[in-house]
Amino acid sequence: MHFAYTATAPPLEDLSVKQAVPGTLFDAPAVFLVIGNSHCVLAPALQFAELCSCLPPDAEVSASINLDERINRQVTFTTPGVTGTTRIETQPLEAFPGPAEQDIAYRFGVDAYTTISVQSAGYETYHTYPEHDKIVYTHTAVERRRTDGVGVEPSPESPVTLPTNADFHKNG
Repeated sequence: MHFAYTATAPPLEDLSVKQAVPGTLFDAPAVFLVIGNSHCVLAPALQFAELCSCLPPDAEVSASINLDERINRQVTFTTPGVTGTTRIETQPLEAFPGPAEQDIAYRFGVDAYTTISVQSAGYETYHTYPEHDKIVYTHTAVERRRTDGVGVEPSPESPVTLPTNADFHKNG
């Protein structure tokens, strides 16, 4: 599993988007995507994108983990708009709190989920892998970068248009 943090969104047409849910980070528009068996978070006004994927992304990878290993690590990242940390842990499958407790939940198969729980300055994800009897849990916390003592404000350009489920499911 690979984690990448960038200032711009990955090419969305390259992602197998299962679910897109609008939200906010620091009151800036954001969209939380379940993709393939993973997730992507986009907040263009904050110049922030996180891509978690089973396939190596085109972007520089900040962290990679092996599902066969026990993982408990922290990754730090910086984009022009935010700084942050992601805690990544593997845990036994029974540690998954269930899809009902999450803001976003997508079921891929029996006991196979990707879920996202959104907070004002971050989010938690669970990726369940019943074939490994494991989950990958992440907690990402972001802070606006302070360049002028006040912080980074959303871009003064025209409002950002974020993708929705309709953008990915036009024929169905």
